[in-house]
Amino acid sequence: PTGLYEYKIIGTLRASPDLLADICMDLGYLRRQIPQITVQCVYVQQRRELDFRGRKVQVVLAKTTSVPQFPERSDFIRVRQCQVKLAVESNGSDRSK
Repeated sequence: PTGLYEYKIIGTLRASPDLLADICMDLGYLRRQIPQITVQCVYVQQRRELDFRGRKVQVVLAKTTSVPQFPERSDFIRVRQCQVKLAVESNGSDRSK
């Protein structure tokens, strides 16, 4: 086992594409939901709204990186490898697919 996890969601979610992309871009979201979390990530992330064959698609790409300005802290576990790939579009009535 590598310790890496991969999650894939295929189907619909009860949230708008904009909200899902906002959550992916909000690095403090997980920490607010689970205050006792002791994980630290340094990310490079990018968000785009694309027009794909007339459909509005929210795309978020994120990847951990190592940056000397943010040294490791002993009170956190540094996540060294992580990436996020999200492409989501509206499925109508505030749902996403």
